[in-house]
Amino acid sequence: MATDKLLIFQVAFAVVCLAQESTDNIPEPQLTYEWKNIFASESTVLKCKIQPDSESWNYKWYRNGESLSENGNAYSVSSATKQNAGVYTCQGTHKKRNVTSKLSKAVELILSDLPTAQLNVESKWTKVFSTESVVMKCEIQPGSTDWRYKWYRNGQEVPDPTNGNKYSISRTNKEHSGEYTCQGVHSIRTVTTSGSNVIQLTVDYLPTAQLNVESKWTKVFSTESVVMKCEIQPSSTDWRYKWYRNGQEVPDPTNGNKYSISRTNKEHSGEYTCQGVHSIRTVATGGSNVIQLTVDDLPTAQLNVESKWTKVFSTERVVMKCEIQPGSRDWRYKWYKNGQEVPDPTNGNKYSISRTNKEHSGKYTCQGVHSIRTVTTSSSNVIQLTVDDLPTAQLNVESKWTKVFSTESVVMKCEIQPGSTYWRYKWYKNGQEVPDPTNGNKYSISRTNKEHSGEYTCQGVHSIRTVTTSGSNVIQLNVDDLPTPHLNVESKWTKVFSTERVVMKCEIQPGSRDWRYKWYKNGQEVPDPTNGNKYSISRTNKEHSGKYTCQGVHSIRTVTTSSSNVIQLTIDDLPTPHLNVESKWTKVFSTESVIMKCEIQPSSTDWRYKWYRNGQEVPDPTNGNKYSISRTNKEHSGEYTCQGVHSIRTVATGGSNVIQLTVDDLPVPQLTSDWRNVFSSQPVDLKCRIQPDSTNWDYIWYRNGQTFSVSGNVDTHSISSTTKGHAGQYACQGNHRTRLVTTETSKKFHLLVSDLPKPHLTLESKWTRVYPSEKVNMMCDIQPNSTDWHYKWYRNGQEFLYTMDGQKIDSDKKRLIQLASSGQSGNYTCVGKHKTMPVSTTTSNMIDLYVYDDKLVPVVRQYPSFEFMYEEEEVTLQCEVAYLPSIWKYHWFKKTGSKSHEKMNYTFNSTRHMNNDQFFCESERDTYRSERSRPVNLLVKPLPSASLTVDTSWTDILSVDSLTLLCEVHYKDNYGWNFTWFRDGTQLSDSFQERLSVKTTEDMYQSEFQCKGFRTERPTSSTFSEAFKANNLVLKRKILLSISGCVITGIVVTFLGCIYLKCRRKAAIEIKPEPDLFISMQDTKSDALLPCNRYSYAGGRSSPTEEHHKSEELLCMSGLNIEQTEGEDETANHEQFKSFRG
Repeated sequence: MATDKLLIFQVAFAVVCLAQESTDNIPEPQLTYEWKNIFASESTVLKCKIQPDSESWNYKWYRNGESLSENGNAYSVSSATKQNAGVYTCQGTHKKRNVTSKLSKAVELILSDLPTAQLNVESKWTKVFSTESVVMKCEIQPGSTDWRYKWYRNGQEVPDPTNGNKYSISRTNKEHSGEYTCQGVHSIRTVTTSGSNVIQLTVDYLPTAQLNVESKWTKVFSTESVVMKCEIQPSSTDWRYKWYRNGQEVPDPTNGNKYSISRTNKEHSGEYTCQGVHSIRTVATGGSNVIQLTVDDLPTAQLNVESKWTKVFSTERVVMKCEIQPGSRDWRYKWYKNGQEVPDPTNGNKYSISRTNKEHSGKYTCQGVHSIRTVTTSSSNVIQLTVDDLPTAQLNVESKWTKVFSTESVVMKCEIQPGSTYWRYKWYKNGQEVPDPTNGNKYSISRTNKEHSGEYTCQGVHSIRTVTTSGSNVIQLNVDDLPTPHLNVESKWTKVFSTERVVMKCEIQPGSRDWRYKWYKNGQEVPDPTNGNKYSISRTNKEHSGKYTCQGVHSIRTVTTSSSNVIQLTIDDLPTPHLNVESKWTKVFSTESVIMKCEIQPSSTDWRYKWYRNGQEVPDPTNGNKYSISRTNKEHSGEYTCQGVHSIRTVATGGSNVIQLTVDDLPVPQLTSDWRNVFSSQPVDLKCRIQPDSTNWDYIWYRNGQTFSVSGNVDTHSISSTTKGHAGQYACQGNHRTRLVTTETSKKFHLLVSDLPKPHLTLESKWTRVYPSEKVNMMCDIQPNSTDWHYKWYRNGQEFLYTMDGQKIDSDKKRLIQLASSGQSGNYTCVGKHKTMPVSTTTSNMIDLYVYDDKLVPVVRQYPSFEFMYEEEEVTLQCEVAYLPSIWKYHWFKKTGSKSHEKMNYTFNSTRHMNNDQFFCESERDTYRSERSRPVNLLVKPLPSASLTVDTSWTDILSVDSLTLLCEVHYKDNYGWNFTWFRDGTQLSDSFQERLSVKTTEDMYQSEFQCKGFRTERPTSSTFSEAFKANNLVLKRKILLSISGCVITGIVVTFLGCIYLKCRRKAAIEIKPEPDLFISMQDTKSDALLPCNRYSYAGGRSSPTEEHHKSEELLCMSGLNIEQTEGEDETANHEQFKSFRG
């Protein structure tokens, strides 16, 4: 007994432990979602998964703690409402074991109203002219960059490649007019806002400007005024006006619609147009019509003297004529003398003076005055009328001089003012007339001598009139002999050195400034631009030697003297100095002494010496032939020359040869190296260079101010492997090997020694697990100065030179971009090799990359996973990817083409018209796209049909005031159906039964009724029945009543007729059988009485239109489901009418 109890206790304990262990291992579902925040009417899917085998579980769903009817692992919200918002959880029940999972973590689904689009016009105007620009902006609040925008004009979408929130029309035309709206389409989710408010855009043609001339004349004279007016219809004060002449804008400060020219001139002629420019908007009209304005100069009056003479003697007659071209009889004439109008009663174009006197002298003009227009010509040319007394002769010497040299010519002229060809002349010398055969007004002596001296006069005698002038004034003429020149040397020496200056002077007595001088050497004239009495040779040479003479030429008169005496000029070459350096060196260091000597051959004590450096004279108080510099410096460097200067005469030798003296500062060593910044273990060479020759120096080395020895005193300090201890400031200094010279210390060279950097390898393409042909981007970063390195790449410790896809790796680039290939998995590292320095980095960190063997092929699954779907049922297709499904973007395809859906779940709210459709999907991340999945066939069956019939007998129709309608669903199993009734499209909420009783009122007659079945099992609903209208039955009821009355009346009449015939019939007459008074079967086939083949309440057929109800009077029996078709059994139809016949 104790053993049994112990066994029972052990079993109980094991059961408790197993139960506890089972409780501890209960899985917790993973609840995932697409969006936590969704918009109203948006669809979303929540998924509940229990790992590792989610297919072995049934799922329960809860919202706000209340159970939902969905039992799949996906809960779909097809069109979200406020009811769908809340906190969701799920729980799994194992399909084979009595196990229930834990409740999942809660996910709150938050519902927001769809935002509204607001359309505004940024460019202000909704009524614009063509060519203006328009910018509209679509604003969605709250704002988000996830919205794309669609634009509509008059309800039709207008393309906008930017999908931005601004729609611009750069240059409008009439076709852009219309009602504009916009709409937001979410770029990530399948959400679209409602249409925005409407903006009515009106585009009108630009108005045309019309140009008119208000001042009548387009052809005017200068000084006349012109007014033009520019009109724009319809008129507006918002227009400013621009004016153009010959296409060029003319300024008009008023900008008004009138352009006035108060006083025209020739420049105003041209083709005028105008243009309107809107004062508020950037728009202008086209150019107006052209007005050709022609401005002619006022015609000029031309005044002539018809009586020939403007200079007349007293008592002579004068006639003047005023002519205006082109001629016109519209001109009247005015006459003026000295600016004062003189009366002329004729106003004609001629003015006469019959007998002149001195008072008629003056300036005469005329002027034309137009008889029709207010135009007056300018004054004519001036006619100077001079009325003179008889003139007096005036004697002048045309050859200018009354004192002349012998052989010169003399011309005298006798002038009578005013001049006239009608005068003859007489000539007198010392009161005696001298003959002159010409009788002209000039008297010439071609070659004078001493005898031509004397007092000359003349007198005029008129050849037409008997007039003789009085004697002229007296001219005293004197004739002298020619002078002789004398030549002297002003510069003293007739024997000179080349480059010396020579001046010779030519003197003519008596002296006069009117002489020009000619110079001759060896009988040949030498040019002298001055023509003066001195001839200078500023810098003589051997060619200037010769015999010199001079001659005087009068500058005003044609007179030349005889040649002067001869001067013999001799020119010798200047001696050339030679410059030597006595102190040997032309290249010296500063502080050294230099001596130079200047020698002139043949030597002479008459020479003083000048010294020059770089062309500039340097002072030397000794003026000797040696130049000494006791202590040189940099300023003494240069090109040295010397020159001899004669101590008695103003002559100097040419420059000597050039001695180039170079004085250098003590050199400063240059400490250099290939690198200032080096890495540990790197070799470094420091080089100390002394220019120009570093071989003559010994070298001293310093580090951080302390000397250190270098083997051999060489100019290079080599460090084979640097350490941190080698860092510091280096300097060097040189000692000359042959002179006691030490250089300055070089500039300090700072050597930095750094640790070798370690490269950092990053995976830019995010994914360490990739598929074949997927792009893999790696970056090997070496800081600082990543561009200073070449990059080497390693896989599993082995360097590779080609990418996975066979491309040669560019070692200058720190990024490695390649397409993944199977078999290329491994540990990737990189190493940097410096481009200019002999150093490489350590190995970078490692990236473990795994490449799948095959490309990714997603799987399409259907939820719910029924064998087939009914129309109107919701179905979700899911594109499954094994690895991290949330990171992929999805593309869906039908057999007939692609679908614009990019989510993993593709939900269809209705499966209508989708029978046997094939769906595929592809997944994509970054630039990689998977293979296409296998197809999924979606099988769809139609919903069962519903039919609506009248469940009221014909006898009741004739007697009661209500109808009973019956709704039936035609399906293989008819259990569990409830019914929804509709009147005129509105659901009747007070009845869910298969029958509906309605009152036969006038409103009911005009109403249409429909019904639809629903239940909890699949299929959960039926189609809508055909519409039923009660007025058809009322019509049939009236027809039946009429027929009933006719039948009864016919029976009575027939009965009375039979009695009458029976009473009067003859025995031989054969009695025929009575006709059937009821409707025969043949009659039933007539559409005129019972066209039941047109109307039936069987489900699935179209209901007749209201027009047919009203236009045809049809009769059909209630409760009879007659579907007469071609070929039906006549007997069967006959049986259906038995109740009606009796």
